[in-house]
Amino acid sequence: MLDVSPVLGLVALVLAQVGLIAWLRRRAAVPAAVAPALAAALSLLITYACGLAGRLSDAPWAVLVAGGLGLLWELIRSPIDLAKTLVHPAVLSLAVAMGALSWLLRGRLFQHYDNFSHWALVVRVMLRDARLPDATDPLVTFHSYPLGTASWEYAVARLTGPDEWHLMLAQDYLLAACAVSLLAVTPRRWWLGLPVAAGFGWTLATHGPALDTLLVDSVLAGWTIAGLALLAAHRGQVGRATLPLAALVAALVATKQTGVYWALVVILAACLLRTGRWWQRLAVLVVPTAVGAATLMAWQRHTALVYGAEPATKHAISVSRFRDVLAAKTEQERASIGSAYLHAVATNRQTWLVLAVLVLSLLLFMLARPGRGRRAAAAGAGVLGVTLVYLGGLYAMYLLSMPTGEALALAGFTRYLSTLTLVLLGVVVLVGLHIAEHAEWTWAPAALVVSLAGCAVLIPRGPLLDPVPADDVRVRVAAAFGQLTIKPDASVCVFSDVRDGGYRTALVRYLLLDEHVATLRAPDRARATLPVPCDYAAVVDPYPAGDAYLRLRGHVLTPGRPVVVAR
Repeated sequence: MLDVSPVLGLVALVLAQVGLIAWLRRRAAVPAAVAPALAAALSLLITYACGLAGRLSDAPWAVLVAGGLGLLWELIRSPIDLAKTLVHPAVLSLAVAMGALSWLLRGRLFQHYDNFSHWALVVRVMLRDARLPDATDPLVTFHSYPLGTASWEYAVARLTGPDEWHLMLAQDYLLAACAVSLLAVTPRRWWLGLPVAAGFGWTLATHGPALDTLLVDSVLAGWTIAGLALLAAHRGQVGRATLPLAALVAALVATKQTGVYWALVVILAACLLRTGRWWQRLAVLVVPTAVGAATLMAWQRHTALVYGAEPATKHAISVSRFRDVLAAKTEQERASIGSAYLHAVATNRQTWLVLAVLVLSLLLFMLARPGRGRRAAAAGAGVLGVTLVYLGGLYAMYLLSMPTGEALALAGFTRYLSTLTLVLLGVVVLVGLHIAEHAEWTWAPAALVVSLAGCAVLIPRGPLLDPVPADDVRVRVAAAFGQLTIKPDASVCVFSDVRDGGYRTALVRYLLLDEHVATLRAPDRARATLPVPCDYAAVVDPYPAGDAYLRLRGHVLTPGRPVVVAR
């Protein structure tokens, strides 16, 4: 953390975001509802650029300076406009959402495996070293994953403190900012947009990865919808969206590899609007494409410098690696993967329901806006094309990038698919809000019902966050290792008979920031000493062999309390 209190850091961060939002609204003519998402995207890109330039420790200051200058400019030049920005429905909705999220997530700890294997782990490594990971960091194994969101979360943690729920809030701020961008479609009838934006925000926060993770599948959908909302607000003069769209495209590319696909979707959507002069239509194609390509090339250059020309890690984009992964699968295994994938897609009821609601919304658009049938048909064809290409790419990933065991199990299928279904829902909502804003009043109720019905299809039943059991393994392991100081680079063995897919190993690696961690069965009770490769051993799950081993070493067993044994 910087040499400021968390409260002061939080206040400075909020003021910086307000400054960026106000400046973008007045000077860059960005719709007030899209300004929060664009300000968040710019903040992410500033921190990402600092990391790529080898100046990650300066990232928090860079965000504060950029936002502070914007706030100062607005205070001097147009304090009335600044006040109008602060009371805009989108900004107020964002403030309410962040207050609710702070209350909901306060004190929450990460639970999902992928946080410990990469998304939260990489932020902890960045906080420890004040730089992006490189080849000297064996803890970070997903070398090809862009670190845009991680850089933003690093900056927030430096300002407000490294508590895990602060990192969750940093990411959820991106989701909330993207959700309120939908209000850009209803500037006159904003009260009609509020319940729909709230419903979409709720869906964005719950349909994909949970709120208490740093997984970015929902963030991709959020940036995409913010880009489409920006285009919808500037549909009559698309050239005005060129630079803001370029920033959102860059944020997509900096978030995850598949962000490149969604960046192309947003750019093509801008081209299909065919409004404005020819040079404006050309600019909205060339500028965002060039900025997105530059962002991608900057990351590829970074990985080539620190890891080598072709990082041979999971999901790295490399023709030679694709060839090797495919060759490792037999013909029968490939057929099994294809069959399982087709079955999973065909039986995923939520995707088909959202598509059905989308068709219904387009039909409603044709009825409410006579003479726009060709536009609705073109939109429907575009959505179908986007869906088919995405599903084809997802299948290719299982064949060419996933290890055989994970591919046969379709690991992460629901989460990967959630990005697509959320984008489809975003299109449903954008169509519904367009009808509510521009059609006769009699069509507004039907448009709102269709939009909220789409949200209801994807909102999961049950609690917003899963309750954490009292004997949760995360809590037990943290308590066990909190009893002593582990030497740097020590070898740690976790004794357990639980088959958890490496969860305990990843958890201990994350907590200790130590790559020398393995999960083993407890040695035979006849052996009182630790196995040769273990400097420490932790018995985190009660089971006969582990209990016998602890008793032999003179430990008094307490039910539910793990024990760490030092050599």
